[in-house]
Amino acid sequence: MKNIYLTFDDGIQPGTAEVVEILRKTKVRATFFLNAINTIYTSDKDLDMVTALFKEIQTEHVAGNHGFSHAHGFYSSFYSKGLLIDNNGSRRQAGDDFDHNYHFFRCFSSSDCLSLKQYARLPGRNTWNMLLHNEKNKQAVLKRIIDSDSASATLDLSKRGYHLFGWDDEWRMDFTIAQESRVSIEKKILESKIDFTDYQQIFPPVDFASDKNLMKDRLKEPWTEVARRVLSNPIRDIVLLLHDRAFRASQGNNALSDLESLIKYLKFKEVNFKAVDEYPLGYAIIA
Repeated sequence: MKNIYLTFDDGIQPGTAEVVEILRKTKVRATFFLNAINTIYTSDKDLDMVTALFKEIQTEHVAGNHGFSHAHGFYSSFYSKGLLIDNNGSRRQAGDDFDHNYHFFRCFSSSDCLSLKQYARLPGRNTWNMLLHNEKNKQAVLKRIIDSDSASATLDLSKRGYHLFGWDDEWRMDFTIAQESRVSIEKKILESKIDFTDYQQIFPPVDFASDKNLMKDRLKEPWTEVARRVLSNPIRDIVLLLHDRAFRASQGNNALSDLESLIKYLKFKEVNFKAVDEYPLGYAIIA
């Protein structure tokens, strides 16, 4: 029987509450790979909502670590050199960025956020690094797929105790807002016009509800195509990547009903839905 792991990236942000509601309605557990930078902006608008959302994710789902900064969109330099943090060229390493994210989310819960420390996903990289239980011979086997330039960061995060999850398939969406933001930030960095102590300068907040952004960062393919790929994929455990903001509610957009339709159809096809804490993992540190 096939298992599917719904994983939502980049929360807590517009769309996270809507996704959680659909999961509650369909009685499905999922995994949210969270980053602090988006959560900070969402908290500025409604701290009580964010606190309640994080509590529900911790209780009913799995909270995974997606790094504090989301690399500010500069993935290649983030993994090869670290995150630029001032106009003098100082940088913060990727592993420190993930640990910083872990400690940030401890403020939103009375728990120790253990799952946030165990399970992680690199922003912008489909990298896997974990120990799996081999059901046939009952031994632990290594699953390691290093995407592009993330090898050094992967090793560091492994030593810190993180299991890195990539994805087997993705519900494809456009990333217009991120692309537009990066062009603007690059220009300011070159001109040394950014105050790195101001998050709104280095990773500007976005009004997803504005008319100009209403149709940006939306799904690019129907749920039926995603279902077709999942059902035809020969592997048993399929990790599916989605992004919270693609499902933010707005008039004339059917993303939420499409998500519900995907879940109900795959259930009809006897697919199991699981969170990554049910993935067949070992727990030794990967060297």
